[in-house]
Amino acid sequence: MRVIFSVEFIYRDKTYCGIVRVHEGLAGREYHVRIMNNRLDNWLYGHHIFTEYNGILDPLTGKCPDRVQVLRASLYEALKAWLASRAVEAPPKPFWRAGTNEYYVHSINPTKPLKGKS
Repeated sequence: MRVIFSVEFIYRDKTYCGIVRVHEGLAGREYHVRIMNNRLDNWLYGHHIFTEYNGILDPLTGKCPDRVQVLRASLYEALKAWLASRAVEAPPKPFWRAGTNEYYVHSINPTKPLKGKS
């Protein structure tokens, strides 16, 4: 299943919208960004991939013009904020206990998991 979402970001005091596709890459999760503004999208072309290593978004830009670095910095902050909001909203994933019909959900206290019945 491919995940696609939109982010709003501010670049030079104007708000723009970008579409982000999430890919599971070999090195980590990759975020491919397309901006819904043709001029900005053309500037970003070739520098539109943000990579996440071990749950941390990598801000490295490589060698690119100054205006593209500023654009990538704006996108980086928007992506970081979106990912942080999703981490708070995401429900904990249950895991099955082997040999039983019970599952557990991680709670705030890891020594006392919440118990559920199937």
